[in-house]
Amino acid sequence: MNDMISKAKIGTDWLSTSLTDLEIKQNFDLGMLSSEIEFRRHELKMSQKDFARLLGVNQSMVSKYESGEYNFSINLLNEICSKIGLSFSPSISKPESNTSSVVFIHDISTKRILDNESLDFEIEESA
Repeated sequence: MNDMISKAKIGTDWLSTSLTDLEIKQNFDLGMLSSEIEFRRHELKMSQKDFARLLGVNQSMVSKYESGEYNFSINLLNEICSKIGLSFSPSISKPESNTSSVVFIHDISTKRILDNESLDFEIEESA
């Protein structure tokens, strides 16, 4: 994927034609997880370095978590969430439909997301 991004030209549809619906969904879900972790770090008013200390990793690992470069395991997500006051609740559901919709992002790429599907995860602030 990084190779495709580095060779991409503005105004092309390389993303929508090069990735399968499954790859797009996987990247979307990973991006959602990454953004939740980053958002929580900002809520805690912590730098990446301080956040890394809390999680017991180095700052470059936090950067990978937040950029979507890291493919989390369920165990790691549960561990991270327990340390930052969130809960992780994965779910699996059967899609109701196989039709695709297109969402335009910055007018240079597209993502196809299955209609009527639920997200495969939920992260909530724990009490």
